[in-house]
Amino acid sequence: MSLANLVEALNAGDYTLRAKGAAESLALSDLVQQINRLADNLSTTRFEYKESQQTLDKLLKRLSKIPFFDQRLNRLYTVLHSPNSQGRSRQGIPVLIR
Repeated sequence: MSLANLVEALNAGDYTLRAKGAAESLALSDLVQQINRLADNLSTTRFEYKESQQTLDKLLKRLSKIPFFDQRLNRLYTVLHSPNSQGRSRQGIPVLIR
């Protein structure tokens, strides 16, 4: 696999590929190491994002069962958990309970 193909895969969101093999020069070897390090970092960041998204979804589901009272406005609210098409929460939206 060429380095160009590897970088193209990284741009497309595929962080599973790695460059390997002996490089002809020290500079090329350093470049291969840096690209592999970048792929590792991107993979880790994606995993951490997914993990934090799952935690946020769980929190919003629990918050959607708890009413909140705003004393300044004298109104009762709850948090609306509205999952998107993949079943993930888009955001917690305060909704007025009438």
